[in-house]
Amino acid sequence: MVKLEVSDEVLKSHLFSFFPSLKQYPEKYLSLIFNDTSNLPEHLAYVCPICLQNFIYYIPTQLRWSEAFSLDHFPPEDVSGKLTVLVCKPCNNNAGSTYESNFSELVEKECFNKKIPNSKLNTTVTISDIRGWHKGKFSINESGQYRFDLTTNQAKNLPELAEWETSPIGEWEINATIKHTDETKFAKSLLKTAYLYCFKHWGYNFVFSKSAYLIRQVLKGEANYPISIPTVWLDSKSGDIEIEKISTGVTFISEPKELQSIFVNIPVELIHLKYKCIIPIQIPNPTEESIEEMQRINHLFLNEKTVTIKMAPINYPHPRMENSFLYTWNSLLQQFS
Repeated sequence: MVKLEVSDEVLKSHLFSFFPSLKQYPEKYLSLIFNDTSNLPEHLAYVCPICLQNFIYYIPTQLRWSEAFSLDHFPPEDVSGKLTVLVCKPCNNNAGSTYESNFSELVEKECFNKKIPNSKLNTTVTISDIRGWHKGKFSINESGQYRFDLTTNQAKNLPELAEWETSPIGEWEINATIKHTDETKFAKSLLKTAYLYCFKHWGYNFVFSKSAYLIRQVLKGEANYPISIPTVWLDSKSGDIEIEKISTGVTFISEPKELQSIFVNIPVELIHLKYKCIIPIQIPNPTEESIEEMQRINHLFLNEKTVTIKMAPINYPHPRMENSFLYTWNSLLQQFS
């Protein structure tokens, strides 16, 4: 059996925090763990919230697991993600290799477009009368001006390139190719982060909802999200916004009434650029009309020139309560009716 790779403290915390919501769905997990479900021992269990296949369970004097688990940071550590939750290592590794690896790169690209000082774009270039392709970078200096630098190590083998670097006098033609950044992967990274926020908030009451099922289908490439992601991007460059005053995590748009919906406000930071932003991700509400409502609200956001909204942090998670995701939604609608 593979090593679990989880400390006792982390394991106990997850079992006691999330099992109360998992045990509400015996049909979803018991057959994964027990061959005979007719005579069940007293137990605690935890199922990977992403794949819903790998598990950990505890019965008196015995701890078993199907796969190694690890703490997953959300958002990723390279954009200063600090929250963690246990997922199985195959899910953690797969996300890192397939769609999360360019998260910080895309954030820095946005910084470059906004002329954030010291942000950069890596590129390859051809230079007239100099052989070959050469690595370089465009950057923004402290005055907000563009700068180009070669980062190639070929100068020692190309005298003409060394001469150009020393004194690029005269007329030169440079053709730059900037690496394409896959925004679909970025959208998946944001969705996974929002998903884990919701799991941390509502436990398996969220995981076994239609909203969570849709997100998992998108992460696996088996469905498209009903709206574009991100819809908006909030930072100090986005008008008169003080992002320090915006609640992060799971929030509810309380006003105006026609925009009432659940958003996860994802905090992102690039420390080397001293840049912070918040990326709101809309989550389908737990109703039959959730997709249509999501699309309607997204359309209003995209077509209104100015929208003044009020956001209320959702500070009362109910992972132990039956149907806590739906309960929270109904309570919010009643509270802000």
